[in-house]
Amino acid sequence: MKISSWLDQRHLALEYLGTAAAGLLYAIALKYFVFPAKVILTGFEGVAAALSYFFKSPSLFLILYGISQAILVAFAYKKISRTFAIRTALTTGMVLVVLPFLPEMKMADSQQERLILVLFGGIISGLAKALALRLRGSTGDEDVLGAWFAMKYLKPVGTIAVISAAVSCAFGLVMEYITYKQIEPVIN
Repeated sequence: MKISSWLDQRHLALEYLGTAAAGLLYAIALKYFVFPAKVILTGFEGVAAALSYFFKSPSLFLILYGISQAILVAFAYKKISRTFAIRTALTTGMVLVVLPFLPEMKMADSQQERLILVLFGGIISGLAKALALRLRGSTGDEDVLGAWFAMKYLKPVGTIAVISAAVSCAFGLVMEYITYKQIEPVIN
């Protein structure tokens, strides 16, 4: 078999492996960049992250993330497509399985390097999202709702992402204000 004809064919095992790799990349971005910088994510992930920061419980994030993603995967299965839902379940499931087992890395002071953490976290999580979407899945959360709105109402996916980011950011800021009872930590 010629290599060009092999490359022209779809390879289901490689697609699922790539989808799992997207979940691994996303878990790495969360563990080593997003969580140390205490970044508020978009959508249900943002609410779960804000609550886990507030209660100082990383396991709370996993529980809330797992519940919200399971609901969204069921929604995707019913309203979008079986393939999209299965691949989204693989990506989010990989995050849930891998995240607790990634080794801890101690940094001098993650708040001093916050911009770098946010930048690299955004790049790596964006790469994971792009890989999952390219392979006809998603990293869950606002991607699922965005795909549904795009199909049903012909609205751009970005509209849902912006609304989702605004709601979760506002929730995170309120939780931060409740924690410190001062405006300065909220602004930072």
